[in-house]
Amino acid sequence: MKHIRHLLLILLSFTGLPAIAQKADALMQLPPIQRAALIIKRFEGWHGGKGQYIGWGHRVQPGEKFSHNITHQQGDSILYEDLRKLFNQFKGYGDYALLLTVLSYNVGPAKILGGGKYKPSKLIQKIRQGRKDIEQDYIGFCRWKGKVVLSIKKRRWVEYKYLYQE
Repeated sequence: MKHIRHLLLILLSFTGLPAIAQKADALMQLPPIQRAALIIKRFEGWHGGKGQYIGWGHRVQPGEKFSHNITHQQGDSILYEDLRKLFNQFKGYGDYALLLTVLSYNVGPAKILGGGKYKPSKLIQKIRQGRKDIEQDYIGFCRWKGKVVLSIKKRRWVEYKYLYQE
């Protein structure tokens, strides 16, 4: 009986794989900027209520007048505008531009490029040197208060796999 249950669990686990593969294929058919926005929305979630973040993780800047009860459509518009601004900072990095844009949406451009109290990251140094071995450096942006956070590590892996074409 135990073996039958084990076999059923194995079979059930494989039946979900085609659905996951179909979703991955559908995601790859989207334009890269839409792919990036969907990944951000999936991992960032909706920020409503009080606090310094609204929509899909937009940090309200001094002078911005947003209410905390914005619609999802407004949140989408803010997200795409944020991505456009960040992409302009990274467009000189060619194939890496979108990947760096999405990372900076979450951690801020200074942690990548350097500035203020931050030195340029190993990731950006490697990219500037023309090195292609950046996966571990990219995924390494998964710490919160010095500790690795597995959900952030998963987010970085998904971003890397779906936004960077080696």
